[in-house]
Amino acid sequence: MILINRAIISIMFLMNMVTISQAKPLAVGAFCQVYPDAPACSGSRPFCQTCHASIEPVKFNAYGGCVISKLNRSQDFYGQIPSILKEIEQTDCDGDGASNIAEVLQGTLPGDASSAPEQNPCGEASGSCQTDYDYVYKKLWFDFCGEPPSWKAFQDFSKLSNEAKQTALDDQLDLCLDSQNWLGRNGVLWQLGHSKIRPVGSIKAGEDKGIIPILDYDSDYHLYVWAQIDGNDARESLLADYSVSRIPGNELNPDEYSKNDTDRLVDGLVMQVDKRVGLLTTFWNLAFYQNFTAVPRVLTAQTFRAFLGITMATYQGLIPSPTSETGFADYDKSGVTQPECAVCHTTIDPATYPFKYYNGLPGVQGSILSGTTNAQLSNVENLGSEINLTPLSYALPRINYYVNEKGMTDLVNMPETGYVLGQRVNNLREWAQVVTNSDLFAAKTVTDYWVLLIGEKPRSYQQEEFRKLWQDFSTVHEYSVEAMLHDLIKTEAYRVR
Repeated sequence: MILINRAIISIMFLMNMVTISQAKPLAVGAFCQVYPDAPACSGSRPFCQTCHASIEPVKFNAYGGCVISKLNRSQDFYGQIPSILKEIEQTDCDGDGASNIAEVLQGTLPGDASSAPEQNPCGEASGSCQTDYDYVYKKLWFDFCGEPPSWKAFQDFSKLSNEAKQTALDDQLDLCLDSQNWLGRNGVLWQLGHSKIRPVGSIKAGEDKGIIPILDYDSDYHLYVWAQIDGNDARESLLADYSVSRIPGNELNPDEYSKNDTDRLVDGLVMQVDKRVGLLTTFWNLAFYQNFTAVPRVLTAQTFRAFLGITMATYQGLIPSPTSETGFADYDKSGVTQPECAVCHTTIDPATYPFKYYNGLPGVQGSILSGTTNAQLSNVENLGSEINLTPLSYALPRINYYVNEKGMTDLVNMPETGYVLGQRVNNLREWAQVVTNSDLFAAKTVTDYWVLLIGEKPRSYQQEEFRKLWQDFSTVHEYSVEAMLHDLIKTEAYRVR
């Protein structure tokens, strides 16, 4: 259970900031209402460090102190925030030489003197640095192909005109994106998938099995890679109702990935076809994050962190849902309705409800049914609670284990409908659609590749270029990672030494 320091809650209640019934947004929501285009709000969510030096114990930084000093304690807290933020825009609360508004719009912290906007080494105007195409060519080879170009290839490239070099860079990128270094097992894309899949080698089955070979998560990597290549839609990583197989290759003939028939219960998807939701419902993900868990808060938090770049443990992305609609309650007897918990859990718990009927490992909710047909799996809720269930199927009796064995009798009343990112959803597929269609998903996907290829998150003077890239990803590139990469290598951030 995520707790907020009781002192914070006391302040909230004294200022009439929030109650469970009112379900008003938290302070970061008010901040983003004033500055929707700030990097902290556009494709991201603000951290507490915007105003706080620490949460436990509660300490405000210089910017938070400026806000607090302007508060009228007899008035509504949220109602004052917009006017206070505007009032102190031209102030330099942390004394680092940059105004609060300059820091907010460039993505630095207006309450931390060590976090200040940087000067663009290329000058004020983007694109003013001259591109060294020979340097970019060698960098592209190393980043995507995993090796330097041959001497002859480099000499041939260096003799081209600048216009021809730009075309040659795109052509070489296409070749490298089909290389074993990029596609292969444990290649660049596999490594990029580590934070999404969270492998545990000691319990891995199959190839490269561990000391206790229980589960094989290679199929998760296959699906993740598939969604990143060949112009495929990156959202499929969380939406696919199919599995993906890999044909191992070598340096001359790289690995190949292909979709399996959707009705096959293989390759990590022991799940009814109509209930499959990409990586969310794979054998590995449900077994690792859902097993032994009636209300899968950790599974939800991991998905937010890996695919949206939001860390709920730091109070990011809290959008309290209307409790009268979600039926928010303490279904698993964890104390989440207590005020100091409800501040967070009115966001977190409704986001877990659509996972209600998805099973974990056998031995807890049942063991694999021998001879079970696909037709039976599609109607497994009609098989009754007295029989063993397919361990990773979507099945209504799943919750009976927690009711009968753990005494969590209120779980039968937990809804399957929920809220995610402030939107109501009826099931897990709708949940995934809201998540993958969000700005957060687009920005996080592009951030992953930006950090991979440039070595760090966007600096303050790169924010405009970065924002255009992730916004184009969902529109111009239509969620094609490869199309986005062709634009990324043209950014000033990538092509300037």
